[in-house]
Amino acid sequence: FQTMLSLQNVDPTATTGDGQFAGLRVSAMNADSAVAKFDLLLAVQELHAADQAEAGGMRAVLEFSADLFDARTAEVLCERFVRVLDAAVAAPDTQVSQIDMLDEAERVRVIEEWGTGVAPAAGTADADVMGLFEAQVAASPDAVALVFEETRLSYQELDVWADRLARVLVENGAGPEKFVAVALPRSTELVVALLAVLK
Repeated sequence: FQTMLSLQNVDPTATTGDGQFAGLRVSAMNADSAVAKFDLLLAVQELHAADQAEAGGMRAVLEFSADLFDARTAEVLCERFVRVLDAAVAAPDTQVSQIDMLDEAERVRVIEEWGTGVAPAAGTADADVMGLFEAQVAASPDAVALVFEETRLSYQELDVWADRLARVLVENGAGPEKFVAVALPRSTELVVALLAVLK
């Protein structure tokens, strides 16, 4: 695995009583490593009376691979994590899938700059990928769905290609709860194959 979330919520003095062990006084000590063991490691530690004047706080450290992430990306991930925690505390009955981790500037960038300028339709938040894709095919079949090098496919064309491959997969034993391996380079065919597997 590449990502790890670690929660340390045990008082380190609780396992050794008052910190005595075989006549020795012991204390916790950090052993920081300069090398990331995972792409991302978020270590969250519950603070106890020994750590601060009042117990109940949390300390979190995000460790990341500098080969994959820069410092600003790591900061943004931390900001989003805090945003999710704040939202969960403010409305504890909210489903996690309904919590928005983007701030207003990020939302504008995703919808206006990268997307179509139209927010997802109401009721589509819980829809699966194929449901959303099929709705888009029905809504705008001639719109460009996929561009790769010189190839441009409309939603209708992409749907037809994926349907054809899906039928071949079914004829060869593919179906629900069965694994289908896809080993293709980045290409039009890769997207078609992934959609066919989902179908």
